[in-house]
Amino acid sequence: MPLPADARDTLDITAAAREFHRLHDVQFGYHTDEMPIEVLNVRLTATGLVAGSSGTPAWDAAGVAQAHRGQRQTWSPGQRRMVAADVYAGQEMLPGDEIQGPAVVELGTTSIVVLDEYDAVVDVTGFFVLYLRERAEEMRARIQTGRTPVTA
Repeated sequence: MPLPADARDTLDITAAAREFHRLHDVQFGYHTDEMPIEVLNVRLTATGLVAGSSGTPAWDAAGVAQAHRGQRQTWSPGQRRMVAADVYAGQEMLPGDEIQGPAVVELGTTSIVVLDEYDAVVDVTGFFVLYLRERAEEMRARIQTGRTPVTA
């Protein structure tokens, strides 16, 4: 159940409970106003500066060519078939390095699969940020200002 944007300042518990019961009725076909509401899960999205996030990445930096290891076949859920995907050595990629899916980024303890409709960029802190290609400009603006979305 989404809370209003100003909930951090003032939260009307009675109004929130009323909205919960309304949504419960929509979802499950009934509600009981007398039953206590139990919070099972909380999701938070916050935007802010991350330590070490100063500076602006140089998009399409030289690390991409150096990190490229070739291609291999991977499964494309969107196309429902095997497709050729570029393979990169993640430890050699630099802030600002950007790749397009389908791709695989290999790291020492994991591999990151970048699906067909996604792109990935290394931010100024060295994290890999994946985003839908159609949101590229929005993500570039967030990353360049050091305001990378963090979801908990």
